[in-house]
Amino acid sequence: MKKLYLLDGTGLVYRAFFAIRELNTTEGEPVNALYGLARMLSTILKNQIEMNDGVVFFLDKARKTFRSEIYPDYKAQRPTMPDELKYQMAFIEEFVNAFGIKVLSVENYEADDLIATFIKRFDDDFDQFNVITSDKDLLQLVGEKVQVLRTEKGVVNLKRYDEKAFVEKYGFKPSKMIDYLSLMGDKADNIPGIKGIGDKRAKDLIDQFGTLEAIYNNLDKLTKANRKRLEESKDDGFMSKKLVILKDDVQLSDDFDSSDFYLYSGINKDKLFPLLKRFQFDSLIKEWSVEEKVQGLIFEEFHSQSKLEPLGDYKTVNDENFEDFLNLIREQKHFAFDTETTSLNVREAKLVGISVSWNEGEAYYLPLLHNDDANVSKENLKRFLSATKNIIYIGHNLKYDFSVLMNNGYEIPEKYFDTMIASFVLDPDKGKHGLDLLAKNVFNHEMIKFEEVMKSIETPPLMKKEADFSDVSVEKATEYSGEDADFTFRLYNRFKDEIETKGLSTLYYGMEMPFLKVLIEMEHNGVYFDREYLRELSVKTAQRIGEIVHRIYQISGCEFNLNSPAQIGEIFFDKLGLPSQGKTAKSKKYKTGKEVLEKLAKDYDIARLLLEYRKYSKLKSTYIDAIPNYISDITGRVHSSFNQAGTATGRLSSSDPNLQNLPKKDSEGREIRKAIKPQDPKWYLISADYSQVELRLMAHISGDENLIEAFKENMDIHAYTASKIFNVAINEVSEKQRNVGKTINFSIIYGISSYGLSSRLKISIQEAKQFIDDYFKAYPYVKKFMKRMEKKAEDFGEVRTEFNRLRSIKYINAKNRRLQEEAKRIAINSPIQGTAADIMKLAMIKIQKKIEDNALKAKMIMQIHDEVVVECPEFELDQMKQIIKNEMENVYQLKVPLSVDIEILKEF
Repeated sequence: MKKLYLLDGTGLVYRAFFAIRELNTTEGEPVNALYGLARMLSTILKNQIEMNDGVVFFLDKARKTFRSEIYPDYKAQRPTMPDELKYQMAFIEEFVNAFGIKVLSVENYEADDLIATFIKRFDDDFDQFNVITSDKDLLQLVGEKVQVLRTEKGVVNLKRYDEKAFVEKYGFKPSKMIDYLSLMGDKADNIPGIKGIGDKRAKDLIDQFGTLEAIYNNLDKLTKANRKRLEESKDDGFMSKKLVILKDDVQLSDDFDSSDFYLYSGINKDKLFPLLKRFQFDSLIKEWSVEEKVQGLIFEEFHSQSKLEPLGDYKTVNDENFEDFLNLIREQKHFAFDTETTSLNVREAKLVGISVSWNEGEAYYLPLLHNDDANVSKENLKRFLSATKNIIYIGHNLKYDFSVLMNNGYEIPEKYFDTMIASFVLDPDKGKHGLDLLAKNVFNHEMIKFEEVMKSIETPPLMKKEADFSDVSVEKATEYSGEDADFTFRLYNRFKDEIETKGLSTLYYGMEMPFLKVLIEMEHNGVYFDREYLRELSVKTAQRIGEIVHRIYQISGCEFNLNSPAQIGEIFFDKLGLPSQGKTAKSKKYKTGKEVLEKLAKDYDIARLLLEYRKYSKLKSTYIDAIPNYISDITGRVHSSFNQAGTATGRLSSSDPNLQNLPKKDSEGREIRKAIKPQDPKWYLISADYSQVELRLMAHISGDENLIEAFKENMDIHAYTASKIFNVAINEVSEKQRNVGKTINFSIIYGISSYGLSSRLKISIQEAKQFIDDYFKAYPYVKKFMKRMEKKAEDFGEVRTEFNRLRSIKYINAKNRRLQEEAKRIAINSPIQGTAADIMKLAMIKIQKKIEDNALKAKMIMQIHDEVVVECPEFELDQMKQIIKNEMENVYQLKVPLSVDIEILKEF
């Protein structure tokens, strides 16, 4: 059977764009529509289309068509194409052609009309027509030889409509779809239809009379209400039919008027693979490489082009040639360095090997703990470390490598350069800075995968729970680890010049590199959590949850799954009759989210109880029961990983566990924090928290005299702001007014809109706008600062902190308003939040230096946003308090004083 596949390209591209959100390359290019479309085409070509079937991809030429002349408002309500999609549209035709598919568009007609025309024009050339679309309008084409495959879930799931399936869904024949849509209208295309005629009435009328014309010829047989609806909207009804019906006689030029022109003969591998590579669609490269091998094509030819040749000259060092290696490395000023270990846990990891590189394409591997006889001795390892102590170590994520060295009893090198942190400083919005990813992006090189190396182990030792790197052969380890060192060195050669060129040297060498050692020390110190206290709190919380569940069941009169939104909706709104807040657009289930429950909780106990159930359940699972799993068997403490390259503003993030998100606001959250204690009963915790540092930085950077004066006079800044907004004396500001002032103070820093502020304060948008206007009257230079940052972003595509930390501002000149507003918010917030992060880092560097210079026993254990926590013996408390306060408040000179709140605690 010879088939022709007709793809409604415009609809499929939009479907892909909205089905897959926020997908970007590592360079920040939006690729969600391209990826979704590539997935669709791959699925269709592999599962549907055979060689010599026909396939065509149709695109709308422009929004204005002959239908716009019939009805100027046709599709007029649709928003303009998003900038992210517009960017991707430029690649669509090239992409589709690379898949071996012809693309066609004709001025003044939509893709739908071209599909209808092709079915009529090539009726004798094909046995079956398959229309692939996301649009129900094309269902009018279903017939004996025509099937429509609609994307109804995601981007690759297709629902097939032949005549039988169509009738089962709609209750009438496909030929009546035009009349049905004429009655119903179509909100998506702004087709009016008959006002008041919904799905059920439309189907009843079609069932009774068949066509729109027949319905109007029999108005006397209708109910009074339906007759009135039809009479009032008659012109709209017949105009809608003109808009709905597809043109099947579009004139094709001679070049496109042959069915043979559209026959599929396979992908164009020379075009497709570079495009998949260009947009980082790795999974599709892998899939099509397998497919091409099956078809006898040679994917390796393309794949080899993506690697730098030669791979590299990687040599193994052993005790016999160690002296020659040592003499070579003594001559170097710097070298790339990488460790191979038995575990990702730095407290458990043993050193298996070390690789070094000081020339691109060359590397040396020192095996230390492999399960054969080729290892370098511990004595020679010490000689290597001693000989290189004055040489610059270059590494990728040195925090891990140095922590492993320290935990294995070796000193950390004094001079170093971290290429992961360099990548982060150069482009903090990239998000991921892994070595494999950077090698691919910077050098177009595919690194050897760790999983591939581990697969090379023929027989893992039976006595081990699992194989580790020590089971890998030295030969394979040399190749793998040598490549890591080699490409780390190549990145160093690239990044060191970029750091200089972009004016980031002081930030990188003076802040980020010294801070790396502070983090190593802080992670090594760890945080003591009282395991027994958490166990008791878990029991107590479980009892509280049980009581809440019992009370909910009493009110509802039955038991149900409190974690099921569907069951909650049924009980709350169907059984108990609580006022519904609407249903979700996708699943058509009742909305039961936090906002809905908070509204209901004012009047209904069951909603308040469900909120409590969710709160306690989350606290128990996320913190109370989870944290004990992170307590080290070796130290008895929790060693969270603090990520120096975690957020674009420069703030730290943490994981395993995430200490940055420890709950604080309510009493239950504070109960969890009480589990953090000094491990020694004679020690204390010192909590040092910057007071309103971001507001102080706003005063400093904006230069607003009123803000500066308020901080210099040590006023209550929230009450002061409220007094300006409400036009009352500061000593007459009420608590409610102060809370409004506080909300606005912190909201302005984040570039909040009138709508956002109205949501936070539960007031009208007009009131919120007035508050913002009054705020800018009180602090006029704040508004000037915001405009200045927006202008800087527009002109240079970036903003910087006081310490020159870079933040690229994408989409600042986008036509899409949502993207542009978000870009403005980032431009305003980044210099403030980023400078706050920089100040904290510098302060911690200085505090750690004082601890080391004075040989103090106190140790930094944690940093959360604007707060640093130190564990300290009682006899050092006064000295440590003075050090912390002095270093934090004098770390950087502002136009207003930096202020630190210090607490001495027995529990956090």
